[in-house]
Amino acid sequence: MPGLSSVTPAARELIMSTRPDSSWIVNVAGPDKAYSYEMNLYETKRREGPDQIAAANHFLDPTWHIEISDEDSLRRYTNLLNLSEENKGSIDASKMMEIRDVLIEDGGATFLHYTMGGMNFSTNHQVVFVPQTRILWMKTAEQPWQEVNLSSLFS
Repeated sequence: MPGLSSVTPAARELIMSTRPDSSWIVNVAGPDKAYSYEMNLYETKRREGPDQIAAANHFLDPTWHIEISDEDSLRRYTNLLNLSEENKGSIDASKMMEIRDVLIEDGGATFLHYTMGGMNFSTNHQVVFVPQTRILWMKTAEQPWQEVNLSSLFS
């Protein structure tokens, strides 16, 4: 699994076998492949992408047998694929943060005081991680991206 290459096999197995207490979608990418892990309380499914992969707030693996009706999530997903294609070959951590900062109304995937069903929503967190440098960037709501160097944890 890209991003876990410096973790021992036993630790990797523990990470992959730990069950979440809610549904999650986690994207990981390396130089040659990208994966999207779709996890519910009972099962984890991995989608692969040869060049690019994107995810929003819905599971896409066809074996879930879920009909996607959330138009905002589909729009976010399509916008991410479009931005990925537009920036193909030039996406590094900095570019990924730029992509993640594009608001949904501007062709991106980020909500900022976006109204759905009479309620305001904002993207609550985003993460960009580069395995080679072991640098993680995190962002919550309207806060700027924060750099966290994780290299001491992987030595």
